[in-house]
Amino acid sequence: MIAGPPAGSRARTPALLAAALAATALVTAGVASVAGGAPAMAAKGSSKTTMLYDVAPGFAPATLSVKAGTKLVWKADRSNTTEHTVTLDSSAAPRKAKFFDSGDIGPGRSYSRTLTVKGSYLLYCKIHGGMFQTVKVR
Repeated sequence: MIAGPPAGSRARTPALLAAALAATALVTAGVASVAGGAPAMAAKGSSKTTMLYDVAPGFAPATLSVKAGTKLVWKADRSNTTEHTVTLDSSAAPRKAKFFDSGDIGPGRSYSRTLTVKGSYLLYCKIHGGMFQTVKVR
């Protein structure tokens, strides 16, 4: 169940709009698909950017599929008011995958990692318990 915005949160409306516009720009540029359905895809040897948002804290897209060797870049939206992390859940990752944790990523900052081991990775934010992303490496 997803809770609605807290009472008196009208001040967050500009952040919501900014997040929606940023997501739209990414989709238009072919960088990410946030519109449900098939996971976003990136070609091997390419770079794939995902976004970290404060509004209903989350990764965008929530699921993506990439070829092994694709460089992933997680970027915190500039309108973020808190920090985020990109942390591998070792219990939900390929056996040979190496643990990683981005540390705190502040507004406008980014973290990158190249995943080379094929399989499904579950990532989460240590600061926001309900913030997850699944990355399928093929």
